[in-house]
Amino acid sequence: MENKNDKAWLSESVYTDTQRCIKSTFLSLHEPELKINTGFSASHTFQIVEKTARTLYPNGIDVMEEEYINFNHFVYYTKHLLDKGNKTIYQACFQSEFKRCKVDILIQHNEKKWTIINVVSRTKVEDTDILRLGFISKTIQELYPKISLEAKVIYLNSNYVRENELDLQKLFNSEDISRRINLVQPIVDRFIRSAIKMYNATKPPNIGIGTYCQKPFPCPFQHICWKDIPEYSVFDLSHVWLTRQFQFYQQGIVKLEDIPRTAKLSENQWMQIDCELQKIIVTNLPAIDKFMEELEYPISHMDFETFQPAIPLFPGTSPYDQIPFQFSVHTEYSNGDVIHHEFLHNGKSDPRLLFLQKLLTVVGAEGTILCYNHRFETARLKELAMYYPEYGADIMRIIDRIKDLMYPFEKRFLYHPEQKGSVSLKVVLPAWAPDLNYKGLSIGNGVAASAEYEKLGQSFTSAKEKAKIRKDLLEYCKMDTYAMVRLLKVLKSLIQKEELVKIKS
Repeated sequence: MENKNDKAWLSESVYTDTQRCIKSTFLSLHEPELKINTGFSASHTFQIVEKTARTLYPNGIDVMEEEYINFNHFVYYTKHLLDKGNKTIYQACFQSEFKRCKVDILIQHNEKKWTIINVVSRTKVEDTDILRLGFISKTIQELYPKISLEAKVIYLNSNYVRENELDLQKLFNSEDISRRINLVQPIVDRFIRSAIKMYNATKPPNIGIGTYCQKPFPCPFQHICWKDIPEYSVFDLSHVWLTRQFQFYQQGIVKLEDIPRTAKLSENQWMQIDCELQKIIVTNLPAIDKFMEELEYPISHMDFETFQPAIPLFPGTSPYDQIPFQFSVHTEYSNGDVIHHEFLHNGKSDPRLLFLQKLLTVVGAEGTILCYNHRFETARLKELAMYYPEYGADIMRIIDRIKDLMYPFEKRFLYHPEQKGSVSLKVVLPAWAPDLNYKGLSIGNGVAASAEYEKLGQSFTSAKEKAKIRKDLLEYCKMDTYAMVRLLKVLKSLIQKEELVKIKS
């Protein structure tokens, strides 16, 4: 089949789209410029894992490190290396008819036997890995029908705990999936036929929206298919499974006002609906008052930032362990004074011990420690206690003092329609303190904070960039604890004003 244009090749990523939705396949092939960034990206993590895994198969040549113009050149270079008898090739590239693929690691044992290896940054093999390697295997065997192919997946061992040195043999697990590929080949062929159909189509298929728009990750074309869904709809109902939301949708129920009163929803979900439709605020003053009575001054508003390296960097850690590197604490006194404390590690070594020592000094031995979603900070503290048992008693005393500011919002002691069912700090804050939000910050969430922190320890990051990163990280974490100070002030003012608004029956 002659390729119509360079952007319409059936690649592994397009093939993966086909497994979920053929409309996504059509758009990937014919209108890729319509893709939007969904915020789902593991490319940086994958690159680190892949390059680390290569050390299990040393002395290979990386095809894509050559400064070639396009994929065709990578294909030609791969063939050149194979013809020369190179044993180990990284990112080997192939194309057959309209199909293209890339092999993370290719081992050429001899003229008749190869091993293709797919590296994943996850901690287990999934069905998509089997289907992906099935596509790669089919593409290669169309070009080299006499070659016997063995297929493996290399993935991270979640049970591995690093000692002083990194043990790559224990860090990675390897699974031979050759037999499983043979079993799923009919499925692979069916997906490829579907993709070919989309390859030759002149307009997208009429496919409705479904759970596949969100799972296993948000579709980059969702904005096209969901353009007629209202900004606030049944898909915004809190604590409602996506499948249940689609049951409403399939019944023609899209807007909140369309939901029949006979629908089986919780009291909090009806509160969300009624507050939006009637534009009312709900407060439960006795419950708020009880929560406030349990707080003791000085109140330490505390927040942590962590990063999760796929490859364990420090002794006692496993793949994707949460490593705390930053905290912010706003200490609020009974007279209304507030003092801010902060810590940010330099990114060059293990931050945990210094983080812990600074934190113990800042929070002192008295008063309530207030977190927003305390489960996160409590879990990190328990992990630190396990690794630094000499600080175990001090850490447990901190944990005993922790209260959760998210609790009154989670339990709907107060609810504002602007929350739209959410109890996220970034949503709750502007709902109750309209003059504050995270929009002006260079770093707006924990994922971005983690990524920026990792740059601090990298040699290619300039001194100027590092200074900006530090400034941005400090501003972001400080905002989290200042937000807590403001929300606690909201709770106090509600009690003082003795305001109570009830939902109409």
